Amino acid sequence: MSKIMQRTTIIRSLAAAATAVAFAAVAATPASASPPNWPVDHPHITNTQVNFGSDLTNGAPAAGGNLHWGTDGATGVVTPSVSGRMYVLNSAGLRVRMRIDYYDAAGNDIDPPRHSAWQGPAVGNGMNIFSIVDLAPFGANNVYAVRVSTERETAAGDIQIIGSTYETI
Repeated sequence: MSKIMQRTTIIRSLAAAATAVAFAAVAATPASASPPNWPVDHPHITNTQVNFGSDLTNGAPAAGGNLHWGTDGATGVVTPSVSGRMYVLNSAGLRVRMRIDYYDAAGNDIDPPRHSAWQGPAVGNGMNIFSIVDLAPFGANNVYAVRVSTERETAAGDIQIIGSTYETI
């Protein structure tokens, strides 16, 4: 047998063995290890000062941000993850943040609300854009819904919810 034919035969044998190992690994993976294909919601909050979403158009987000319903197929734990941008308009000195409240299927609070870090203070009276990435501080097996909100801190130190949207899994 020539050296070229030997190399070709060896390469084909190695490729076949690698394919067999890959198929065996996939077949051995339990079905529960793969999370279900949960939807992605797009929370969209607009008002005159603090907005949340994406694709800024005419001073407000034209589309929502992303709310990924992360799940662990083995334990059933659901960890909502919010990402998007906060747009702050004409609010010099204002600090803003995102808030998530968690609810079970009966509408009961299941954990204290969680917050992103404060963003700002906003500079000047124009548009300020702050990114919020992967706000996912809590997960449980009874998470059914969340309320995604924008909050601001006034000059007096009062914290107020400016806008919110309710999303279910």
